[in-house]
Amino acid sequence: MELLPEEPEPPEEEPEYCVKREWFNRKLKMFVVREKSNNKFVTALSSKDLAMGWVYKESKKYRKRRRS
Repeated sequence: MELLPEEPEPPEEEPEYCVKREWFNRKLKMFVVREKSNNKFVTALSSKDLAMGWVYKESKKYRKRRRS
């Protein structure tokens, strides 16, 4: 009886995000973080620096989870 080698599970891809300034109403404009793959809303923050910091922290969390 010959054993077939197990196929490794495909690696989960790190989610990619895009940050755009969007209007919520006539007076409220915020920086919105969306997933690039499906344009799904993730979060909204008041400044671009905060939004980019959020994306950076999420990517670090993802890499940390993958290593453990």
